[in-house]
Amino acid sequence: MPPYGGGVQNLDRYLTSSPMNAIDEAHHDWALDGLPADPHGLAAVVRGVLIHRDWAPLLGVHPEPDRLADQHVRSTRDVVARILALAPQPLRDERPLPDRMVGVCRHFAVLHASLLRRAGIPARARAGFARYFGTGWSDHWITERWDGRWVRHDAQIGPAARDVLALAFDPADQPPGEFLTGAEAWLRCRAGHEDPDQFGIFDEHGLWFVEGDLLLDLAAINGVELLPWDAWAGHGPGWVPTESEAAEVDRLAELICRDDATEIRARYGQPDLRVPAQIVSFVDGSPRAVQLDPALVEVA
Repeated sequence: MPPYGGGVQNLDRYLTSSPMNAIDEAHHDWALDGLPADPHGLAAVVRGVLIHRDWAPLLGVHPEPDRLADQHVRSTRDVVARILALAPQPLRDERPLPDRMVGVCRHFAVLHASLLRRAGIPARARAGFARYFGTGWSDHWITERWDGRWVRHDAQIGPAARDVLALAFDPADQPPGEFLTGAEAWLRCRAGHEDPDQFGIFDEHGLWFVEGDLLLDLAAINGVELLPWDAWAGHGPGWVPTESEAAEVDRLAELICRDDATEIRARYGQPDLRVPAQIVSFVDGSPRAVQLDPALVEVA
């Protein structure tokens, strides 16, 4: 299995915005003026308008509940609107830390990918696991951008964070093995190369969690980027798959890793995998039914 998949088919698909990740150019054109056109510059823009929920206290920012609620915003249209409501100035202007929208890794990756596509660079957000935040594999999202190959770019990690994490590689052009998509993680666990109990976040780990990220990644590469705690298919905590269940997920993981966009789109379009308008969101660990705008789950 190639580490980053094939991915050369239908690159135009990754230049096209979906309802979930589209930027509202009509209403926000003034805020998009003067943006850089290069991946590194756009990543810096993203870091200048967002602050990670879990990093905020480390930076001396302690958001009130209404600000923490911003982490549940899904569409890029609404993310940009919230950023501008907090600080009505062009996105190119770096905000003071307290004025940035509170998000999580998913928001950094999706906004970065949206801005890259706007700049004419094929891009997509990927859900999976990073091993550069400490021991084990942490639930994480990054951007993939096309530059003759899929480049794995973590827009959340700027120069300061790179130094704090003591990374010995470039987070904007990662070598294989620093980040695994959900599908890659699943196949490595199934082959016995990784321990599934090392994959997850907080007190949630295991093969069930890996399957969840695989499904989130499948939806994301089809233009429906949900929140990391959203669910609509698969199995829940404590799931111990039968061999037939595991083999079915094996086939899906292998399909994703082959990275044939047409083949992936066809499988995602089946009723058992496509994201419906009603999903379950595990907010603070408690399941809640969420009704999405049906337009947001349409595939472009």
